[in-house]
Amino acid sequence: MFRPAVQTRLRMGEAPAFPPSGRDAIILGGTVFDLLERRRGRDACSLLISRTRRDGPERAIQIAFGESAHDVGLEWRRYLREDVPRAGSPDALEELHW
Repeated sequence: MFRPAVQTRLRMGEAPAFPPSGRDAIILGGTVFDLLERRRGRDACSLLISRTRRDGPERAIQIAFGESAHDVGLEWRRYLREDVPRAGSPDALEELHW
């Protein structure tokens, strides 16, 4: 349901920060959870939610994914470039260069 909004955001301006900024969180936050659920399951998503306020977003991501936030960020960017457009039109983000 958010795919068109995510695709629009990815075409706008600079590459999004990881973890997504407050401005981008409403649109791109779900993509972090989608990636996490694919890789570690729903329980990991619950863990991420429970740790965010106390430890900060980078530490929460590290705990939930079981790897550094930097490495998760690289995988997330790959996911945005390759997996998000795949479910929409084949060339939905052809101009995305980051």
